[in-house]
Amino acid sequence: YDMGQNITGWARLRVSGPRGSRVVMTFGESLAADGTLDPRSGAGRYQQTVYVLKGQGEERYEPRFTYHGFRYVRLDDFPGTPTLSTIDGRWVHSAVRRVGTFECSNPLVNRLQDNIVRTRLNNLHGYPTDCPTREKVGWTGDAQVSSADAIGNLDMARLFTKWIDDLAM
Repeated sequence: YDMGQNITGWARLRVSGPRGSRVVMTFGESLAADGTLDPRSGAGRYQQTVYVLKGQGEERYEPRFTYHGFRYVRLDDFPGTPTLSTIDGRWVHSAVRRVGTFECSNPLVNRLQDNIVRTRLNNLHGYPTDCPTREKVGWTGDAQVSSADAIGNLDMARLFTKWIDDLAM
């Protein structure tokens, strides 16, 4: 499944099957030359969700205590034939309001600015993170180096205040 661009969040799964069946969703950011999920793109055991079916008609699963960085989702062990409605990508990040904008006559520079904001949002999950695919930790140096673009684009006051309070405890 292709979400069209990298996001952080999870996949909402719709599935029917026998009780005890397992569906494995593996998340990654890019494809290998042969079209399969590239394991170097964050795909692997840190980027997997496993759902075990109850066996009671159509089931919907959407995790609440994890997130992944991904564009692609591979399904393994799916009971039956998946359809386009089997998976929905759910983009999730901290609730920070957009406060700054930038636009110029160069489409490439405008795309770069959009990518900067999306990357920032993909790395805000209660605190600023380093990477949504592997580490997911709030290294203070990464946040310090990139705080100017964060503050220029997003209302970071509450998030930064809470994060610094957490660090002080």
